Amino acid sequence: DWSSDVCSSDLGLLGNPGSSTYAAILQEADRGARHFKLRLIAAEARNLDEISRAIERLARERVGALLVASDSLLFNERKLIAELAIKYRLASVYAFREHVEVGGLVSYGQSGNQIYRGAAVYVDKILKGAKPSDLPVERPMVFELAVNMKTAKALGVKVPPSVMILATTVIEDRKSTRLNSSHLVISYAVFCLK
Repeated sequence: DWSSDVCSSDLGLLGNPGSSTYAAILQEADRGARHFKLRLIAAEARNLDEISRAIERLARERVGALLVASDSLLFNERKLIAELAIKYRLASVYAFREHVEVGGLVSYGQSGNQIYRGAAVYVDKILKGAKPSDLPVERPMVFELAVNMKTAKALGVKVPPSVMILATTVIEDRKSTRLNSSHLVISYAVFCLK
């Protein structure tokens, strides 16, 4: 199990109110928190200085986990955010694997590589004469779950086997292991056969 203080505490959300997606992220995070009977505490940051103050505030509020909204400012400052989350012992959750690669605890979101490949396909079609308005909007098809075991250990968080089985990336001591679907099936089989 995830440690009880992570799963049964208030949730903190770090977001940039200047981002076009922040309002929707805040609304969805609040809905999810209410579903699990948790309180969501939002802390806003529009620049580097405000990031530190926002995370300090969430730590004073004693949130059990830190959700970090998708935003270019927060993405660019991912190392600082991960360091502060560890300093204040906040389990941190992100949308992109790159956050976990610099010390964040866990991420779940669409594959960055898949986004870039999809964009390249669209550019290719447009360059070959397709009208952008005729191209369909596509939903993401590939999602990644990344877990940083070094961070989990530093926070005293036990990552359940059910999460490890689903992980596409596991980071241990600065080494990143990328798993593909066949690794997932093998991991599942080994876990179930024990």
